[in-house]
Amino acid sequence: MYLEVLGNTYYQEYDDLVDASSEGTIFHKTWWLNIFKEYYGSSYDVKFYGFFENKKLTAGMPVPINKKFGFNFVYNPKFTVYLGSFFAESNAKTCTKVSHRKKINQMFGDILKDSGLLLRYSFHNNHIDLQPFIWSGFDLKVHFYTQVLKLPDINKVWQSLDGNKRNEINSALKQNYKITFGDFDELYTLYKNSMVKQSHSFVKKDLLETLFKECQKHNCCQIFTLFDENEAIASFFIVWDNKRAYCVVAGMDTEHRGAMSLLVWEVIKYTKEQLNLEEIDFAASSVPSIEHAYRGYGGDPKPIFVLRTSSTLGFVVLKSYDRFKNSIST
Repeated sequence: MYLEVLGNTYYQEYDDLVDASSEGTIFHKTWWLNIFKEYYGSSYDVKFYGFFENKKLTAGMPVPINKKFGFNFVYNPKFTVYLGSFFAESNAKTCTKVSHRKKINQMFGDILKDSGLLLRYSFHNNHIDLQPFIWSGFDLKVHFYTQVLKLPDINKVWQSLDGNKRNEINSALKQNYKITFGDFDELYTLYKNSMVKQSHSFVKKDLLETLFKECQKHNCCQIFTLFDENEAIASFFIVWDNKRAYCVVAGMDTEHRGAMSLLVWEVIKYTKEQLNLEEIDFAASSVPSIEHAYRGYGGDPKPIFVLRTSSTLGFVVLKSYDRFKNSIST
């Protein structure tokens, strides 16, 4: 058994394991995290670690590193909701499997500790045994919640929607709105305007466009834009892997609130009927209005577990990060 940094000859095997693992997501993929290497340049690097047993890759973990202000920072890049370790499926007894994963996670914890100041490193909610990372000296917090909507049957999903949400959708259906696909410029305009109106920060256009174009190459994204005649009034950007779809960004004209409800419903149907996926993850938001809007679709609230450094220096940097995070993450 051994652990090593993977070269690009192992990237396909690593990405295949991401697909096979219950903890693996699109955000773990080598190509996803390398998008940010291209965008940020020399200040950003990412290492993909692999754990081998009998020369077979059985676990992995990505570690993105940002070099700023003389420090190495480890934190999730923009739009990268989940990271963390992931494992091959095992038929071993529960006690054996848990012990084995703890051992590997302790090794991964030591790697994180040596990689830099850990500002925010989040795990998918399928990965709940994070005790070894606490043993490695990190603070573990439930940073915020996401809404995950199960899609067993589209009629059952419709019935699970909040009554007001169904009324909004039915009203919007009477307006003769038109939905188009792949219109990035309209998406970005609506997204930026929505964030400005709510006094929230927004990412630069070229970063989001780079992400969109790279996802197009991998056939794992779609932009939905709803028009009232020739005016774009709502837009929604999703990506997906072999397990579920994820919301990346959305934007709308606030004078047409029912339009966004209809658009999200169309995204839900697309996820189930066109992609044949069983879940859509609306991705995490600590903004009350956004959380409330997604709650109306009947999804289950899921915690997002976040590791952070617990050192004195780390505490000082974390305070600065929380206050000025936009200056080091965009």
